[in-house]
Amino acid sequence: MKGINIRKIAALASGIALLGASVAVADVVYGNTQLVDQNGQPVVKVVVGANAAASDGVAAGNIAARIANLAYKSSTLTATVSGEAACSVGGANGSTGAGSCAVTNKKANLEITLPGVTAGAYQFTTLIADYIDRMPGNRNTTSSDDIWSSSSDTSTTMSGLYGGATATEIRGTQNVFKISGAEFAPFASATVTDTSGSKTYSETQAMWIYGETYFSTSADAIVAKFSGIGYTAKFDSGDYGIMVCTGSNYDYSNYNACAIGDNEHINTHKAEIQFLGQTWIISELTPPLAVAGAYNLNSTTTTLLGGSVKLAKSSQSGIINVGDELDAGTVKIRLSDISVATGSGNAHPAIVDILDANGALLQQTSINEGTTYSYTTGGTTVKIHVYKTAPGFTLNAKWADMAIFTDELLLKNTEKIDASSGDPNYDWKAYIRWKNKGWASGGNYSNSQADNLREIIIYDPETYSGKTAGQSINIIGDPIVYQLQYDGLSLASSDYDRLKFSIVNADELGSVALGTPIAETNMTSNTTCGDDAAAITGKVIKVESGISNAFKIPNSGGDTVNKFYVRYLTNSSAAGNVTGAVMLYYQPSTAACDYWQGGAQGFSAAGAAVASLNTTGGSEKAVAYETVGTGTAQGYLSFVTGNASSDGGNLSIYIQEDAGKVNSVSANYDSFVFQAIGLSSASSFEFKARDSDNSDRIMYNSVQYVAELLEPKSNLYDAPLISERGSKFIGLSSDTVEFDVAKKIADAKYVLMSSGTESTSNVLKKSLAEGEETELTGGIKVKVDTITQTVGSCVAGAVAGSTPDCTVDSSGVSAVISPNNAASVEVSEPYLLSSDLVVLDSNAAGVGKVISVGGPAVNSVTREALAGSDVDFATKSVVVQEVGNTIVVAGYSAADTLTAAGQFIAGIQKQ
Repeated sequence: MKGINIRKIAALASGIALLGASVAVADVVYGNTQLVDQNGQPVVKVVVGANAAASDGVAAGNIAARIANLAYKSSTLTATVSGEAACSVGGANGSTGAGSCAVTNKKANLEITLPGVTAGAYQFTTLIADYIDRMPGNRNTTSSDDIWSSSSDTSTTMSGLYGGATATEIRGTQNVFKISGAEFAPFASATVTDTSGSKTYSETQAMWIYGETYFSTSADAIVAKFSGIGYTAKFDSGDYGIMVCTGSNYDYSNYNACAIGDNEHINTHKAEIQFLGQTWIISELTPPLAVAGAYNLNSTTTTLLGGSVKLAKSSQSGIINVGDELDAGTVKIRLSDISVATGSGNAHPAIVDILDANGALLQQTSINEGTTYSYTTGGTTVKIHVYKTAPGFTLNAKWADMAIFTDELLLKNTEKIDASSGDPNYDWKAYIRWKNKGWASGGNYSNSQADNLREIIIYDPETYSGKTAGQSINIIGDPIVYQLQYDGLSLASSDYDRLKFSIVNADELGSVALGTPIAETNMTSNTTCGDDAAAITGKVIKVESGISNAFKIPNSGGDTVNKFYVRYLTNSSAAGNVTGAVMLYYQPSTAACDYWQGGAQGFSAAGAAVASLNTTGGSEKAVAYETVGTGTAQGYLSFVTGNASSDGGNLSIYIQEDAGKVNSVSANYDSFVFQAIGLSSASSFEFKARDSDNSDRIMYNSVQYVAELLEPKSNLYDAPLISERGSKFIGLSSDTVEFDVAKKIADAKYVLMSSGTESTSNVLKKSLAEGEETELTGGIKVKVDTITQTVGSCVAGAVAGSTPDCTVDSSGVSAVISPNNAASVEVSEPYLLSSDLVVLDSNAAGVGKVISVGGPAVNSVTREALAGSDVDFATKSVVVQEVGNTIVVAGYSAADTLTAAGQFIAGIQKQ
């Protein structure tokens, strides 16, 4: 080989210096040569001789790999909010038109406000006097809509709590409410991978709840009762479940025959499942054992309850050799040795040393394969689990597959999770459901043993009554993972109208045109203005609302007011010979001066019949009160009169309201009832629940308050009382009765949320470490670096006097990453190579800057760069040198060329 011409290299020095100055901002360089520009694009080619040895190709490949690895640029990305929440307007109360929601307060924190949803949780609702069952909202618990009708294990409509004869403690429960992964993100479907067994399984999770929503007189509130809560994790592999034994050694006759320490046993595979939305390791599966001479599970379709499952969470795990350690925090765990064979099964326990922080021996113990040993010190318990051991013949051949468990949970069929009554999980029981894949036609008891884990069930059969707004129960007690909370009613203070009845002096009316009472079906207008008749004396009933135009006067041509007066007429009244008639006075909207209009409502002949201002004789007999229902067919006030000679002249006053759905009927009506007593004396009468009652109670006629849904079981109630619609009876005195009437049918709100989440109806507050992510209802995800999105109130067109019903669709709102070069997230963007990085010397003409690998004897580019050189490779066996646009990487031998390539790679710098 020829040597390098030193004089020629020196003559190029000044040009090389200029080249270095021009690439001062280059990202990747060797010496003064730019290899990758600031956009991440390689600006050199690696050239290897067409006749070179394989070692030159290896050297060229190593160099090219390093350059390609550095062919990227760094960018800083920031998270921004993209899209807006959409608000659609329902048809409630005549509301129409498209809605909109203002998205504001886009700043970095972890408080997200979304109207109409519960952030970071799942919210569901019932009506008042309703059940938490398969279909809340219909006040029924026995219809086909309210129960999961199938008992088949393969049916998608089956309740996970359905138990059969061997699970009578699980209520039989088919009328339960289901919350699955479709509603609550932590319960999303998952894939269970048994890597060691080369198996995969699908898993579905669900929460199952039964309860009731009712009014409690002891709490003076709408309360919740939970009387059955369960959780299921169901596994599927061709309609079976997780196999206990895997591998070709096991078939239908012995799917469950592998030993616990066997490589084919699931207990040694560290398979992870989702349990209560968290990742747990299966540390032990124990199917129900077959009884000799008896059939245990002689079917491939039915299931069997029994056995146990042990789950664990691991902080550290792995195979360690003798003398190696696992750090358990307060102590260290060292594998001291593997025992010689012990017992009839020739087991080889791991001999384990427990050391303090300074390495001093605290205890030595032996732990069998598939078992967990607990060591307690200073109030802290360390759980050491041994999956498998290898005895070997030398120290290096001895090892143990071990883990440090941070938590371990034993779920044993029909037994409480914690056996002590003081433990937080005492109320929860486990039920383990199995299937038998190994059963074959004509089989016998030897292959009738369960061999696939089908389902894990935990169930709390206790009844939790009288839960008021904000109270919750834990699921489960230790560790507390989720909470089921009753959040009270959906009505805000603005959702009520104050309805007031009061006994006042008749002179509030001023001068009134009376005249002869008109027919009850013909409430005509009186256009006379002035004092053309005797003024009314005595007392009248004043009815008033806080809503403008709340009342629609019957047969008035459509007049609406927020106040009117009612007077009961007797035989001696100024209105003439009308027994038990009701006069209604109001101020028409067309009045030119302050006067009131009257009309007779009742009957004009004495007798025992009852005349009323209500819908029994037609809508003209009732005052429509559309706050509680559409028209007099749903919401109205009525005044039912009695015969003055038989009942002392009492007037019954009804407030009928739409209480919502019962069974399949969408509109059903409840009513408050009270009386004006002693109306035979126009100057002195009072309000009472009824003539014989001297308390301040009220009568209430319900549509659904029966059995356990009402306390007490009577229709006379003290204040306060909440109706099935959600209206409130405030109080009754001798001259005043008041209600807060619900403008819409109330929902009772429930929320399932993660423990530690502070959740109101629409606000999520949660503490997350950097890089963690939380998912909100509707699929919205927030990831630290923090993003806050506050969605403003809905704005929608509405009919005068009505309240629009807005539904927020936040599916279009998400946090996205956009390259705005803001300081948030730094990423590397690799350069997509569009041509070869390594070329042959025969194709290197016009390439530009090159890295020439190999000496001049085998590489023409090296030969041209070193033309005239007097340097002999025998005296300098490794050469890495910049020569103009060429960097020569060569050696005297194949090994020397590889050494040169290594030196070049080591000299590459990224600025």
